[in-house]
Amino acid sequence: MKSSPMKYAGIPRLLRAAAAVMLASSAAALPGGCAAIGTVPKATDIKAMNEERVKEPYVIGAGDTIAIKFFFNDRLNESVVVRPDGKISLQLINDVIAAGFTPQQLGDYLTRRYAEALKSSAESYVLGIGDTVSVKFFYNDTLNDEVMIRPDGKISLQLVNDVTAAGLTPAGLKEALEKAYAKVLEHPDVTVAIKEFKTPVATAIVTKFATNKVYVGGEVTTPTLIPLKGQVTVLKAIIHAGGPRNTARLNNVVLIRHNVSERPSVYSLDINDIISGRTEDVILKPYDVVYVPKTTIAKVDLFVEQYVIKLIPINVLFGFQYYTNSNSVQVER
Repeated sequence: MKSSPMKYAGIPRLLRAAAAVMLASSAAALPGGCAAIGTVPKATDIKAMNEERVKEPYVIGAGDTIAIKFFFNDRLNESVVVRPDGKISLQLINDVIAAGFTPQQLGDYLTRRYAEALKSSAESYVLGIGDTVSVKFFYNDTLNDEVMIRPDGKISLQLVNDVTAAGLTPAGLKEALEKAYAKVLEHPDVTVAIKEFKTPVATAIVTKFATNKVYVGGEVTTPTLIPLKGQVTVLKAIIHAGGPRNTARLNNVVLIRHNVSERPSVYSLDINDIISGRTEDVILKPYDVVYVPKTTIAKVDLFVEQYVIKLIPINVLFGFQYYTNSNSVQVER
C-alpha cells in the first residue's frame, strides 16, 4: 500500500524495533504482486478509523453484567449477565441479543420490544406508573371511573380512596378492589381494563465489565483471543499471538470489522508499511478478526467464506456469526 511517509504513533519505539526484528524474516521473504483482499485503506482512512475508535461508545460483550431499568414500571427491572452466546433472558420477551450493541442501542431496542409484548399480553401485563385503567362495577355503574396510576403507584376511587395499582396485573387489581369495596358494598363485582398503556422506557446500564476481545488467526504462531486492554493495534495483536510464521503474507493481512446491524467491513493491511512507519497502525475494536493469510488472495467473498468463517468459530467467540453470499460479507445475529 503506497502512502506518503508519516510519523509513526501506533506503538512505542522499543516495541516497534522488536516488531521489526520479529517480522523481518517473513516480510523479506514475500514476493511482489500479492493481490489485495477487501478495501485497502488510505492514511486518512486509518486516521479516521482510529479517531472513531477512541470516541466511540462502549459495546456490550459476553460476560458483561447489565442492569435493565424501566422508568414507568420498576417491577420489570432486572440485572442480567450476557451469556457466551451474546444473549440475555428477560421477563415477557425471553431471549434477546445484547452483545454487539451499545447500552443506548440496547435500551432503545428493549423499549420497542416491551411495547409490542405488553400490548399483545394485556392479561399478564403488570400495571405501572402512567397507565390508565377503566374500572367498572356491574351493579353500581355510578362508581365507574377511568383513572391514571400516579407516580406513587396508586389510584384514587370513590368510597375507598387510595388503592395501590402499580405492580399488579389487571386481575390482581380487580381482586384488590373487590376486597376494598367489600367493606362498603355487598358482593362488589368489578371489571378492570387497561385503557391506555404507558410504554415503559428501558435503560441498559453496564454495571460490571467483562474484557472485550479480538481474534488473531491464520499464519501466526498461536491463533488466539486477545483481550482489549488499552489501545491494541493490529501489529500488537500479531505480536501477542506469537508473531507470524515464515509462510505469512504480511502485505495482505485481513481485518474483518463487525458493524452493528450492517455488513462487516473487510480491510487489507500491509504490515510491512506499518513496521516501516509509512502507514499508521489500526487500533482494534471489540469483535475484530485479524487474519494473516498464507497464500495470495484473489476474491474476498470466497476467501472469507472458505478460510475465515469456516475455520474460526466466531459465533462461539463473540455471540454472532459472519456469513457470506455471492456479493458481500454479512453478519447474522
